[in-house]
Amino acid sequence: RVTMKANMTLRPIAVRSETLTEAETADLGECEILRRPLTVGETVFFEGEENDLTDSVKAEPDSRLLSVCGRVLVREAKAEVGAVRVRADLWMTALCADGSGTPYTVRGKIPVEETISEERLTPAFCAMAFGRCSACSASFANEEGSDRLVFDARVTLFGVAVNNEVVTPMCDVYALEYPISVSRAPVTGRYYPACLQGNCTVDGSMPLAELGLTEEAVPLDGRGQASVTSCTADGAEVTMEGEIRMFCLLGVPGDESYAGATFRFPWKARMTAKEPLPAGAQLMPQVQVVGCHVRSDGQKLSSDAELQLSCLATATNEIEAVDGITADTEHPFALRRGEIVAAYLEGGDSLWSVGKRYHVPLGELADANSVPREALETPDLAQHLDGLSHLMLEYD
Repeated sequence: RVTMKANMTLRPIAVRSETLTEAETADLGECEILRRPLTVGETVFFEGEENDLTDSVKAEPDSRLLSVCGRVLVREAKAEVGAVRVRADLWMTALCADGSGTPYTVRGKIPVEETISEERLTPAFCAMAFGRCSACSASFANEEGSDRLVFDARVTLFGVAVNNEVVTPMCDVYALEYPISVSRAPVTGRYYPACLQGNCTVDGSMPLAELGLTEEAVPLDGRGQASVTSCTADGAEVTMEGEIRMFCLLGVPGDESYAGATFRFPWKARMTAKEPLPAGAQLMPQVQVVGCHVRSDGQKLSSDAELQLSCLATATNEIEAVDGITADTEHPFALRRGEIVAAYLEGGDSLWSVGKRYHVPLGELADANSVPREALETPDLAQHLDGLSHLMLEYD
């Protein structure tokens, strides 16, 4: 009986909420609307077709197959218009025994490249991809007088692509003709400041004596399992650290006995994002051992491990957005045509606060006081009125 155990982590995906639009303020007559930027992320999952792959490598005469496995290493995932292009390698490892019964290892590498259609994708998306080897087998054949080991495998490429968009929910509004009251609610946007993927080779070793092995022991096969113990960000640099646990099968020449050995060693890798990550960003790292080679020099057992790394960073930003408006249309403001008013500024006043207090259009307020029209892009910032003691208002 073989018992298998797996850990699964569920991560929620945030979806942005819609807020009031200009169409819902149409019954207010002439009005001014204040908007603030909110960054939200979009997530697109993709999966390709099953790819049937085959390749052959040289084998020893009269061999028999003991075991075979395959791992996929993704080299590149790039979003394009309506698709994502993925390049990967399938690493095949077979444990065989020659005619005399001596075990040996055969390795092969098969390139995989696929363009996966997904109409929502554009080059603005950042993609990370993974590979799943759902079936692998090997058989011996004689090709042109040479013994060959033929690998057959079925591979599926899949992954996720993310993109960030800046939306501008309505955060405040005032009418020029009627008093209105506004209710607000918090709106949270979850976005992805970094989507990183890469690979690296790490190595480790342990003395044979500590493993209870003699110098005659010969490594036959090795498998590795990696874990992440920490993942931190410093500006744009993301550092991942963890541990690799190696499982090795060893034999002794001329002896039909076998031995197993397990040892651990730490690993560390760095990846760099395009921009510094914001404070409080949540990092979701993943690591997988896609290939390893075990060797012995008679004193210690050593291993090289090829790791596939990925890290998705998420962050949130929040604003107060309008979720309801009540207008008192039965009590319009009294007409003040021809009146000129000097509005003296209070601490923290902005174009928006003055315009709202006196019910005047922002554009007219800026023009009458020689305030640059660029200030209308962020009218709620007080710095646009630095150095001014009052604003002149003229009612048409």
